[in-house]
Amino acid sequence: MQPRMSDWYAENLRLSFFGVTGWTQRSIIREIADVQPVLMSTQPLLQLHQEAGTLSEAYLNVTQQAGRIDVIERSAKPKYDGLRCARVQTAFSDRTC
Repeated sequence: MQPRMSDWYAENLRLSFFGVTGWTQRSIIREIADVQPVLMSTQPLLQLHQEAGTLSEAYLNVTQQAGRIDVIERSAKPKYDGLRCARVQTAFSDRTC
């Protein structure tokens, strides 16, 4: 039996840009969403720059690395209540939601 669309929801949204060249890593979370970063981490030797902030009722993470930029918005309040959920088993976890 296939699940109905009402049984599904999105907990996060990811937008990735690949092949970014000629880019100077800098704080861009304010340019993307007009929010102040509450967390910022820079690792120049790894060419890694990470920022996090809150956007309404969501968290926003921006990660810049050599040739790639990831923007991830995730819910601050996961919506597990009322949904049927099967046991989830992976190599890293074994949980039931």
